[in-house]
Amino acid sequence: MKLPQAQKLPAPRSLAPVLPLDVDDLTAEWFGTALQRDVQTAEVLDRSSGTTGRAHVRLTGAADAPPTVFVKLAPFD
Repeated sequence: MKLPQAQKLPAPRSLAPVLPLDVDDLTAEWFGTALQRDVQTAEVLDRSSGTTGRAHVRLTGAADAPPTVFVKLAPFD
C-alpha cells in the first residue's frame, strides 16, 4: 500500500508589525506594514481612554487604503 506524499504547508505570515502600545506608535509606516498598502500619513482625529484606549485615525496614501481606521489600544492617560 502506497501512502500519499506529504504536502508542504505555506509558511505562516510574519508576526510583524509589532502591535502598537501607545497612540504615538500609530505611524504611517506602521499602518503601511500592517495593511500592506502605501500609507503616506496617519493623523489621529480623536483619542480616548477607559477600560481600553481608542483612537480614530485618518490615513492618506494608496487608493485602496481605508480613509479612516479605529484602533483599540491598552489604556493610557
